[in-house]
Amino acid sequence: MPKSFGSVYTQPQQLQWGRVSRLIQPYGETQVTLVEQEVWHALIARVGASLPPSTRRANLLLSGIRLVNSRQRILCIGACRIRILGETKPCERMEEAWPGLQKAMDNAWDGGAFGEVLDDGAIVVGDAVRWLE
Repeated sequence: MPKSFGSVYTQPQQLQWGRVSRLIQPYGETQVTLVEQEVWHALIARVGASLPPSTRRANLLLSGIRLVNSRQRILCIGACRIRILGETKPCERMEEAWPGLQKAMDNAWDGGAFGEVLDDGAIVVGDAVRWLE
């Protein structure tokens, strides 16, 4: 299988770096949420909205890499590794943001993914994103 590469993306008004840390979660797994920039733009176009990706409330916005059907795969972002645990389902906040958005995001993996952080470390905008094969 060919390697997939992408990058971490942010909007200019957002922070230009971030840190992912292993924190103790109630269910024993460190959680981080991820969404694909390309999927977000397609969803917004489909519902006729003009909303920034921050509306999705995901921790990381990725570009150039697909999250669909990635359960149990390991994603490398900068020096960090994240094990994808599953698909993020859209909540009522998406409907509050724009009528019809929650339903539009209900398609497989369009709401993004959530995962377990395996390594502490900094993530910088523009860091390479790839699947660990």
